[in-house]
Amino acid sequence: MKNLVLNIIILIFGAQTLCWTNESSINRLESEQDLLDIDSLVEDCLVSMNVPGAGIGIVKDDKTIVAKGYGLRNVEHILSVTPRTRFPIGSATKSFTTFLMGQLVDEGYFNWDDPIANYIPYFKLKDPYTTYNVTFRDSLTHITGYPRHDATWFNRGLSREAMIKELKYLKPCYALRERFLYQNLSYMIAAHGAECVTGKSWEELTKEKILSPLEMNDTDFDVTQLPNLINFATGYREKNKEVFSVANIDATTIGPAGSMNSTVEDMNKWVKALLQKGKGLIEESRWDEITTPYVISDVLGNDQYGLQNVINMESYGLGWFIISYRGHKVIFHGGNIEGFSSNVLLIPSKGIGIVVLTNKHLTPMPYILSTMLLDKILQLEPIDWLQKYKTFTDYSKDSYTKEQPIHNITRHENTEPSHPLHEYNGSYTHPAYGKLDISVKKTHLEATLNDMRIPLTHWHYDVFEVAEDSDYIVLEGLKLIFRENVYGDITEIQIPLEPRVSDAIFVKQKDLKLFHRDYLDKFIGDYSYHGFGFLIRREEDTLIVNATGQPPFNLFPERDGLFTVEDYDGYTVQFISDEVGNITAVQLVQPNKSVFTAYRY
Repeated sequence: MKNLVLNIIILIFGAQTLCWTNESSINRLESEQDLLDIDSLVEDCLVSMNVPGAGIGIVKDDKTIVAKGYGLRNVEHILSVTPRTRFPIGSATKSFTTFLMGQLVDEGYFNWDDPIANYIPYFKLKDPYTTYNVTFRDSLTHITGYPRHDATWFNRGLSREAMIKELKYLKPCYALRERFLYQNLSYMIAAHGAECVTGKSWEELTKEKILSPLEMNDTDFDVTQLPNLINFATGYREKNKEVFSVANIDATTIGPAGSMNSTVEDMNKWVKALLQKGKGLIEESRWDEITTPYVISDVLGNDQYGLQNVINMESYGLGWFIISYRGHKVIFHGGNIEGFSSNVLLIPSKGIGIVVLTNKHLTPMPYILSTMLLDKILQLEPIDWLQKYKTFTDYSKDSYTKEQPIHNITRHENTEPSHPLHEYNGSYTHPAYGKLDISVKKTHLEATLNDMRIPLTHWHYDVFEVAEDSDYIVLEGLKLIFRENVYGDITEIQIPLEPRVSDAIFVKQKDLKLFHRDYLDKFIGDYSYHGFGFLIRREEDTLIVNATGQPPFNLFPERDGLFTVEDYDGYTVQFISDEVGNITAVQLVQPNKSVFTAYRY
């Protein structure tokens, strides 16, 4: 809940940056005093929001007004941010992707309203109608009907082709075009369509068609390679008012949605090009399409923040949020990726662009500072945005605190797990979310998902939760419900990874020894039930029962010595051994609980 509220707050602040006034006030920005005042605003934000560092860019038409670093790009080594410090920009990447897609539309590769399935032969979603009808425009405006499902790609390192082949296992929560649902996978899907039709990767296309022409030489696509650079920002999170560094995540799979890294100097070049409607790079009419509202978005949540009187309309175009503030238009897109937050904001009619890059996770500073800078540039009536930030964060904390007793009521105190901890061990898999390993670490369980090691604590019965000391704050409190089969064995984990759809089920993988030929061979032999004989043999990795006058039956291992009969629900075969482990008999148990024992001879 606390993360949900914080996300809403961040989006809200992103929606407050529309401001308008006369041209002379814009030109005043170049004065030395005004630039000093901007320094003061940035420094106040860094201190008030406990953000280590920031890169700030301000552009007027084709001229750079500000390109400056503030604070620290690395706290531990006391390294300062400069205009060429490279930051991950997160979802601000989406605007590059839609610009690129617009260029390809100009070149006749496809149209916005073409079905994506026409270009990706292995594209298949759970919902057949959406599979064959979802278009590039649908995907880029977040109206596919599918929620985020971010755990499918997060830090997993799959190729885009492999990820797309797993999408058929994910559940939608709305019909195609029913409503706006912000997500990342849809951008990967659309961009992969471009990859398929051009034969080039999204990275190659973006560099060739955008970065190289604009001489954005300090912009790249791989967050994990940042530490190999000389001048890069380290990402931070905050816990108990202290910031701590975090590892960069591999976002290559959904790169078109959020994997780019850039600097203030390079982002100013990008903003200048956009303020000129992509002149020389894209058709002007195509840029107008990109910045046209297509769907009503819902970033405000509700009116408890008192913004309903100033935000008259909020929408999403192609890779941009578009809002009306006091009857005027602004386009922007923020970005959040592990350890970093950013915002790129344009007021096209005034030729103004602002870039704010920070190295703290989920901080609203990029949006609040954008608002403060615009107030300053356009000489608007002052608003104490830092006080509003405090009000919003206090609301978030209060809401979270109030909800804790409600959550705790559902907990049964003083309960124990139904199994010894080692029996929860094993590898569990989901066809789209991948592999989840559970292991025992001294007195507690630990989960490993996509190379993330996550400590678990016991909640009640067979329910465990992500521990408070987890490095992954976004996962804190997430419940893992272990479930057993009719034999009393732990066989599944139920996890609410996506709140808009039913919980994901991770199935425990069988012990590999149960499929080993040496293990299976010990059951091979002739058996007799009151003179009725049958043979159990092995074919490859499968035990097969051959009985006179009966078709062959395949046996599937459930646990040591226990098998089910393939295609016959409720039938089990239990082998019986003597004191030294030699198989002496086999029991067939039918669904009506009848038991037939055959002896080996």
